[in-house]
Amino acid sequence: MKPNQDMLIPLAENKSSVMVLLKSETSTAHRQLERNRSLSRLFQSDYSILEYQELIGKFYGFFSAIEPLIFNDVKIGNSQVLRHRSKTASLASDLALLGVNGSMLTASPCCENLPLLDSFARRMGAFYVLEGSTLGGRIISKRLKEHFGESILDKLNYYQSYGDDLMTEWAAFQHFMANHFDGKTSEITEVVSAATETFSCLDSWLQKA
Repeated sequence: MKPNQDMLIPLAENKSSVMVLLKSETSTAHRQLERNRSLSRLFQSDYSILEYQELIGKFYGFFSAIEPLIFNDVKIGNSQVLRHRSKTASLASDLALLGVNGSMLTASPCCENLPLLDSFARRMGAFYVLEGSTLGGRIISKRLKEHFGESILDKLNYYQSYGDDLMTEWAAFQHFMANHFDGKTSEITEVVSAATETFSCLDSWLQKA
């Protein structure tokens, strides 16, 4: 499905645009995360299915801990826009197909070092990081298909969260963020702060053995 052009947001390059500021102000933390060995290994010729299982397990430990905090006390209208974007179930499905389910999944470690999410603005800053991860998923899933072949096709539920609707969903998220925060300086500051902290928390979590 092609992106709905009506949903694509022309983001002005100014300090009132939350998406522009998120991209620019979190760029250092974002690049640091991309250099994390757990992620950089995805593109190595000797990457193993065990490493992929461990990575998905790490993501599950992070998403399953932070998503309930993000969706806490979400208003009904916002809930209809946001809740289908949860990735915890997709990660659990991938893990099950990789041989991790039931008691193993229940016993898997969850991240405890999470950003403070005590306002809607801060929760949406954290959610920006989680939602933005789907954009890189298209490149990563293509790489994994080339590397592992057909055996990986049913184990990409997380990295292919939206399928052909990826850019439509991203445009809708941009629209949601712009409607709620553009022009609101103090709230944008909270959004950016939480997003930066979330990048750092995820980076630290992925570095744990």
